[in-house]
Amino acid sequence: MTKLQNTLAGRITVLALFAASLACGVSASTANISDAYLARDPEGTDPTTVFLPDEPFYLVGYSGGGGMATLVTAALPDDVSIDRLVLVAPAISPDYPLGTKVMPHVREYVVNYASERDLQVGWGTRTFGTIDRKNTASAGAIGFASAHERLLEYRWSPADAAVGHAGNHLAYLSARWQAEKLLPALDPSVGPEALRARWAHTCKEL
Repeated sequence: MTKLQNTLAGRITVLALFAASLACGVSASTANISDAYLARDPEGTDPTTVFLPDEPFYLVGYSGGGGMATLVTAALPDDVSIDRLVLVAPAISPDYPLGTKVMPHVREYVVNYASERDLQVGWGTRTFGTIDRKNTASAGAIGFASAHERLLEYRWSPADAAVGHAGNHLAYLSARWQAEKLLPALDPSVGPEALRARWAHTCKEL
């Protein structure tokens, strides 16, 4: 189930979107957005609709959910922003205009995790299309086409195999890899330079 939850000892709010679609070469969805709800605890047992204005808000999307998270952020009202957008193998086109559509709604930075070995968001999106309806290898495979000072991109390398990531689509679910490479992006104390430093020993930046 998709859920909006306060994590990391109640310090941040994370909305995680995990969606499989034809764009990802999978026939069934892992999330039903109509079932989404807010919760203050990681287990989702304390539903709520209220969060304090000073609580950081991070939007995380994996696969088709990464494409959805990108479009949701771009569609926010002019006076609404999130703190971080974290995209994991997103099925969004590499030329999607992050700078003009997404960055105005992100206060801190956007993170993108990509792997050229990921067939679902490489061959899959070339064949079936990305979430934004383009038949191309997605940003989840080859990264975004345009650089931005607040865009941090992580490209899979063979060194990631040491922490359980073989470069394929489901390898992002490795708990070891997530602990080493993904969770630091969800830590409010980790800024862009610190995140790059955490990545440095196993990643090749785009």
